[in-house]
Amino acid sequence: MTDALFPLPLTPFERYMLADDRRDYPMTYVAQFHFRGTVDREDWEAAYHEALDRHPLLTSVVQGRRFWVPASGRSEIVWLGLEEKIVPGGGEYIDLSQQAGIRAWMNVSDDQVRLTVQFHHACCDGIGCFQFVGDWLAAYHARSNGANSGLAPLDSLALAERGKSRWKIDQSAPVSRWRTLRTTCSELLKFAVRRPSPLRGNRTHQENSFPGYRHHTFSKGESRRLRTTASQANANLNDLLLRDLFVTLADWNNAAQSKEWLQIAMPSNLRGRGDADLPAANVIGYAFMVCRARDCADESKLLKVIGDSTADIRERNAGQLFLDGITRLQNIPGALSLFTSPRSCATTTVFSNVGDHTHRFYSRLPRVSGRSITGKLTLERFLGTPPLRPLTKAVFLATIYAGELTIIMRGDDRMLGRDNSQKLLDRFVGQLLRSSTAEEQIAAED
Repeated sequence: MTDALFPLPLTPFERYMLADDRRDYPMTYVAQFHFRGTVDREDWEAAYHEALDRHPLLTSVVQGRRFWVPASGRSEIVWLGLEEKIVPGGGEYIDLSQQAGIRAWMNVSDDQVRLTVQFHHACCDGIGCFQFVGDWLAAYHARSNGANSGLAPLDSLALAERGKSRWKIDQSAPVSRWRTLRTTCSELLKFAVRRPSPLRGNRTHQENSFPGYRHHTFSKGESRRLRTTASQANANLNDLLLRDLFVTLADWNNAAQSKEWLQIAMPSNLRGRGDADLPAANVIGYAFMVCRARDCADESKLLKVIGDSTADIRERNAGQLFLDGITRLQNIPGALSLFTSPRSCATTTVFSNVGDHTHRFYSRLPRVSGRSITGKLTLERFLGTPPLRPLTKAVFLATIYAGELTIIMRGDDRMLGRDNSQKLLDRFVGQLLRSSTAEEQIAAED
């Protein structure tokens, strides 16, 4: 079936990813899955290739920056001891004209396993990562039990439609093409005028470690209190996380009274019901939250503004607006540099909330105490963030697994330094802990 798929034209967003790709700031991201238990190497590798067979873009290269075509070979798993350092060949950069956009490493000991998978963002977004890894784990679990994987078939030919517009329009209130164009132009104008401030920090002599993650996991009780705090303020947990991240950014920049703009970019999953059997691909847009630094002083008001804004983003499908804007800019010579110039800060930070990442798996795995099981392995933790880009000096991701909220951060050590990267995460965690106890303190005072 895949023979009929190729050559497959790149979508405008994939072309944008290639335009924003550079060796020192590649458009790649890393996902790490930490397991407890033992692994059978032969079955694990067989399951890996079985999963790859289902996701054609992960075994493809880019020809002439125009088309996907099948790669001549596949990336094989690199096996290491648990404490051995991962050193990507050629650095973090993946040249899609020469190799497929996936690399995998396994760090193994007698009772621990760490899977590290690197993806190029042009061929796979975070949701696609979970779909692929979920297939891998399901295939391995079946092999471990002497059974066929039983994975539901995917529609490779559906990849031809992956770049289609995914407007979610209420048919009782249709949106005219003129209104769509006007809204898109308005968003692009605001993006151009409201130049966001980068995080405070100067160039260092340090290089970025790989994958360079820092993380903090809140206990089940702390995670529950954060949800309760958000609910009592008529907000959701995501709104609270965004509010406290804004407060942290303003504090970090010493900008409490400043008019400077702070901006958080949020990846937006655009998949709909019609994409239920779509193989791994990049089907996201971006929505942007913007506020003045001085507006972070009134935290209650800021939370209300964020709640209203995120509801509006969902209603207007702002992620699709971004893609429409990117598509139009590519028809204007030089206009795309507005988004890709390494000399301007495109956004202060990026924040992605994936919820329970295992819910993105195409196949359900058995669970014990809320944790997924594959063969003799128990999935203990997932770590990952969006890619870093110039002047966006830190990126964040949130996930909830087994009832525990984890915040993952990757800082640009070249621009922040490793100590400052950890301090920035600590400040965000501290702000969230203060929020989690705020209602208890108010109730005690009453």
